[in-house]
Amino acid sequence: MTFALIADRILQQHAEGKTQGLDGEEKAIVDAVLAAGGESAPLRTLYLAIKLAKAKQRAADKSDDSVLRSRITRTFALRKKEWTPEDDELLKRLVHKHIDTPEPSIWHKVSGGTIDGSILLRTVTACMRRWRALYPQPLARAGRWSAEEELRLQKAISEQLEGKYQVLVDVLVGVQSAQAKEKRLRLLEKKHLRQLPSQSSLPILKPGSRRLRMLNWVTIADQVQSRNFFDCREHFYVVYHNGNMGPWSEDELKRLKEGVELFGKDLRSVTEHIGTRSVHQVSRLQSGLRYKEKTRLKAAEKKQKAHEAKQLQQQE
Repeated sequence: MTFALIADRILQQHAEGKTQGLDGEEKAIVDAVLAAGGESAPLRTLYLAIKLAKAKQRAADKSDDSVLRSRITRTFALRKKEWTPEDDELLKRLVHKHIDTPEPSIWHKVSGGTIDGSILLRTVTACMRRWRALYPQPLARAGRWSAEEELRLQKAISEQLEGKYQVLVDVLVGVQSAQAKEKRLRLLEKKHLRQLPSQSSLPILKPGSRRLRMLNWVTIADQVQSRNFFDCREHFYVVYHNGNMGPWSEDELKRLKEGVELFGKDLRSVTEHIGTRSVHQVSRLQSGLRYKEKTRLKAAEKKQKAHEAKQLQQQE
């Protein structure tokens, strides 16, 4: 109904003495207009008065709704910030499920992740902060691992392996076991690592095996005591394997390039094509190469801009 029709209806009802059919707002408008202009008040005056009154009322209603929505949102946000024991347990299980994912990508998988039909509806930042509140990262140690830390790490991993495997990942494709053992002994001597007793006679872990996937790095970090679970996991995969250590040879870099051309982003297949390095070594090398390339491009762009600016100055 238009404002003109509303005004006609109000005037007609007022003329017939039927103001009881009007709501309080309309009666107030009519009384105010008639008091100011008498019975001969023009329709446009009443129309304008109604229009302004309705506009003010809509603004007031909208403001009230906004305040109410704001209160509801704040209340809901406060309620969402409260972590229940069930949420904490689900967070722990999701972190363990995606433990092979490096930071910060792991928190994107944990956020909104599901296990047995249970879903964790939390933001990436909320998951990360809650985890660090539940399991503060050790601050006492950083950098090079001590011999005592290495021993505690080996014991914690061996305990979860039930003493059935060496704390060692086999990354040498097509290499005889005797050669792998000999290479590992030389590596232990070079790295000053003490292998646990009777470890050399046990089988070596295979990359991607169920035993590796079932390792609980949170529990392992608790036993190491001085490192967080990301450090423990990273150190294990970088150091505890029978592949080559240190700088990459030209032949390895060549096989890396071939593997990337053949398998793209499939790191496990690329690693198997190289045959002498672990997946983590390949991942770290590629990250380093990408960083160097990005730095080189930025330096070249900066140099180009400086050259163009110099040419402009010379032209002026």
